[in-house]
Amino acid sequence: VTAPRRILVTEDDLLITDHEMPNVTGLELVEKVRAAHMSLPIIMASGNLPVGEFKQNPWLEPTATLSKPFTPAQLLGVVQAVLHAG
Repeated sequence: VTAPRRILVTEDDLLITDHEMPNVTGLELVEKVRAAHMSLPIIMASGNLPVGEFKQNPWLEPTATLSKPFTPAQLLGVVQAVLHAG
């Protein structure tokens, strides 16, 4: 299975992604969004956040992160904070 080669540009307000996914990592997805010059805020919710990669490549750091496990209330709080900050 290969990773998608391009991103579909949409009118979405927010992207929430995990880091560990079958075809593409969350970091690769963030890279594609940033390379497409999309101003889309991104929340990476994962049990395995690539913190080292964020330090090496700060431009890939998502708008916010959320470590698993998390509660629905924690997710809602992060979503509200990100949307109100923009």
